[in-house]
Order: sequence, then C-alpha cells, then structure tokens
Amino acid sequence: MIVRIGVSDLQQLEYAASQKRAIFTFNTGDFVRLHKDYLSNKKSHFGIILSKQIPLKETINHLISFLYNHSSEQLKDNIFWI
Repeated sequence: MIVRIGVSDLQQLEYAASQKRAIFTFNTGDFVRLHKDYLSNKKSHFGIILSKQIPLKETINHLISFLYNHSSEQLKDNIFWI
C-alpha cells in the first residue's frame, strides 16, 4: 500500500494507473467522476474500489473478500462498490 498525501485525486488515479494498480478510496463522488472522465477520454486505469466509511475490521474483511473473488482483468477500467 502506498499513501500519497497532499496530491489531487486525479494525480492519485494517474499514479495508480502508471503503477498498474487499483485504487481503494472512500472518496466516492470524486472517483466516480474521474472514472467517467477516464472512459470518455479513452484512458485506462486498473480499477477503482469504493467503500463507505465503516469500521476498519469490516472494511478489511470486505476488501479481502472482494479481492479474493475478482481478478485484475475484472478490475481493469471498472469501478466497484464493496
């Protein structure tokens, strides 16, 4: 996990895409918009995983379950709620 504090949401997504990594965030509104922008501009990312803020243990369990059941190919250029 890489934490990049102080950079914009777009920079976060661009960095994740450059590293061929999915991004996990609670910032649903901005990343839904970025996902739509990426698709409309024919840009590619490696997945956006969204969650509402719930207790950490629940978040981790949901994320582990999600990642166990989804391949990197399924994540590519898609957005998911856990």
